[in-house]
Formats: sequence, structure tokens, C-alpha cells
Amino acid sequence: MKNLLYPIALLLLLLCFSSCLKTLCKDVDCGAHGYCNLGECVCDAGWDYDSYGNCTDSLECYNVDCGHGYCNASVGGCVCDLGWEIGTDGKCSRLWREQFLGNWQGSHITGAGDTVGPYTMTVVPTATETNQVQIQNFLNYSCSFTGTTLRVNASANAIGTHAYLATFQSTCTGISSIAGSWDRIDDTLISIDISVVIGSTIVNCQGVFQKI
Repeated sequence: MKNLLYPIALLLLLLCFSSCLKTLCKDVDCGAHGYCNLGECVCDAGWDYDSYGNCTDSLECYNVDCGHGYCNASVGGCVCDLGWEIGTDGKCSRLWREQFLGNWQGSHITGAGDTVGPYTMTVVPTATETNQVQIQNFLNYSCSFTGTTLRVNASANAIGTHAYLATFQSTCTGISSIAGSWDRIDDTLISIDISVVIGSTIVNCQGVFQKI
């Protein structure tokens, strides 16, 4: 008789335990993105707990590939590394400098009111940094003594969606400094506002150039 009681008692204990487990999850609603275990929600991959402990908050950065950047949930998307921006694929796959590469034709007006141009400047990438470019035939200026056209290295930068070139470095002797910026108006137009110091003379140049 005693031998029969033990299996019965064990069965009742198991039934009671199973019933208790079900009772723990009876009133727990984890939503469509999780399940209850011992009275608490376990969220599916890519989902997190809300303030009530339910699986309703999406992990915006879960398994997100940003390319040359990283995902930041607080801004709701990718934050790109220096020199990169969001491309058509939604990743940080486009270099700032790509917006400036190519041939640009136009004229500029000097501070004295003289018009120089039309002429063509060519922008090519450099191998040193991902945000570096070289501008060939810069301002249609010829270097002293050599007569070669002025080449200038510049850095591509961006503020929000606004891209520009700055930090100019001349390849010509006799030019003390170049300051100002190339500003991207759209995919086909840029504006320039540049001050060039040649010896002791400051030459201011402004103009709009179109991509050709």
C-alpha cells in the first residue's frame, strides 16, 4: 500500500507544480514579441521591456549595419564616421568628398570687381585621407616662375546635410594662405567665397560653378 502512495504523491506534486507555473503566467501579457516564463516576460530578439515589463519596445539598433559608422538609438539611426554620410542604401556608404569630385565650370568676381572666367576647375580625390581632395586649376591661377596652374588640397566637411570644402593648402610658393569655403548648393552647383593672400596682397574671389 505504501509503495502505491509514493507514485501518487509524486504525481500530485507534479500536477500542483505545473498548475502553479500556469498560475504565475495567467495574467501576464507579454505582447506579440515575447512569452511568459515563471511570471516574467522573456522578449524576442530585437525587442526590449517597456516600463510595464512587457515586450513592446523595439531595439532600433538591433542587428543594424551602418557601414562606416554606428547605430545610435537616441537619434534613431546611423551616426557616420568622419568623412562619411548616409548613402542611398541607408548606410554610411557615401564620402562627403564625392559630392565635389569632377569638373566645375564658371567665373569668379574679385574684390576689385573684375570677372575672371569662364574656366574649369577639376576636383580629384587624394590617397591621404578619406575626406581629402585636390582642386586643379584653382581660381584659374598660374604659379609664379613655373607657370603651372595652381593646385590646392582641401578637406571635405559637413554640417548636417550641408557639405563644404575648407582648410585649403596651396602647392604654389608665394601664396601665404587661402581661406574661405566651397559650398555645395545642390548636386550640380557650388558657390565659392575665397580669400587668397599672394605676397602681401589679399585677393577676394566669389562665384558660382556648375558641374560639367
